[in-house]
Parts: sequence; C-alpha cells; structure tokens
Amino acid sequence: MRVILVQQRVAKALDDPVTFSDELKAKPTEIEDMNEIAYSSIILHLSDNIVRQVDSVKTTRTLWTALDALFLTKTLPNKIYLLEKLFSFKMDPGKDVEGNLSDFSIIVKSLAHNDKKFDDEDLAVILLNSLPESYREMKNAIKYGRDTLTQAIVSDALKSRELELKRGNITHSREESLFVRGRLEKKEFNFHNKKGRRKSKMRSKSKDKSDKKCYHYGKLGYFKKDSFD
Repeated sequence: MRVILVQQRVAKALDDPVTFSDELKAKPTEIEDMNEIAYSSIILHLSDNIVRQVDSVKTTRTLWTALDALFLTKTLPNKIYLLEKLFSFKMDPGKDVEGNLSDFSIIVKSLAHNDKKFDDEDLAVILLNSLPESYREMKNAIKYGRDTLTQAIVSDALKSRELELKRGNITHSREESLFVRGRLEKKEFNFHNKKGRRKSKMRSKSKDKSDKKCYHYGKLGYFKKDSFD
C-alpha cells in the first residue's frame, strides 16, 4: 500500500506532521489535499469488514497506525483472526477478479507479517476453493488437467475467464442488435411488399373491369351496380 502512495506522491501523509519541512508546512492546502488522496486510496483497498473497524479514524496517519495494530501486531488473537479470514475467503461477485485477488493478497501478506507463511500450492488450493459454483468447469480443468498448481496458474485462469466473459457480452450485444435490426428491416420489407401487392391487385381489378362491357348499358368499364339509380 505504501508503494501505491509513493506512486501517487502522497506517502508523506503517513509521516508525523512535525517532521514536515518548513516549505511544506507553509502550504496547508497542499497538506490537506495530500491527506485526502492518501486516506481515500487506503480505504479503497480495504475490505468492508476492515473499513467498519476503522470507520471512526479520520486522518491518514491514525488510519495507518490502526491498520498496523490490526494486521502487524503479532498477537495470537490477531493471527487467529487472519487465519479464519484466509480459510473462509470467498470470491465476492460484486468485485472484479483484480479486486478479489488484491483482498486475498492482503490477507496472505498480513499473515506473513505475523510469521505465518504458506506454500504457494496451499494458497492456490485455498484460492481455487474460494470460487463460486459458476466456476466449476474451470476449477475441474485446473485440478485435473495439471501436474502442478500455483497461485499464478489460478490467477491467470481467472483473468482469462473474466476477459472471455466481457468479450462474450460484447459479442452477444452486437448479435442481438443485428438480430433486432434484421427483424425490423424484414418487417418493413414485408409491409411495403404487401402494400405493393395490394396496389397491383387493385390496378389489375381496375384493368379487368375496364375490358368488360355492361350487359345493361352496353358500356365498357361501367356496370349497372355502379349506378346510383
């Protein structure tokens, strides 16, 4: 997380304000903006459960201290809490793959800080078991189609599937649009075709009528039934 703040040029927000340079202290607006960016960036990378635990913390530095206490303090209760989070981890369907993998990585790194490390294969199995039922075919392909299993294999498979689903949705949307447009064009063609046939039929009847002679009046194209008499 610190690396992200460094990239955003706001990592200074984690330091004690007393250590700020005189030049920075003379820019309170810049300090405020820096704190807002750093604070929001950290919050966005936390799970809902952790956000609720630090909800009362309003400054970047105190937030960082609170997270240190939650994840870096090497106590048995904290280690048990993190282990429970790891073994009960489930993919959140409301997040994209990248977001879920980030949540998983945070738990693993927090356990590593508590001197609890796992083999990569074990973590891959936990990640694989976190997938919902809709990923069953992919899970089976990974489990029975390989001799080795790593986190990278599972992560790459998840990212590929997400990309395929996105492409599939775009293709489906285009096909549906073409189908609807095709039906409308066909309907319009049939309408004009029927209209043309009706006109043609009326002209044909008119022509047929003009070639016949009325037996009563002896005129071409005129019949007694057309008379108002």
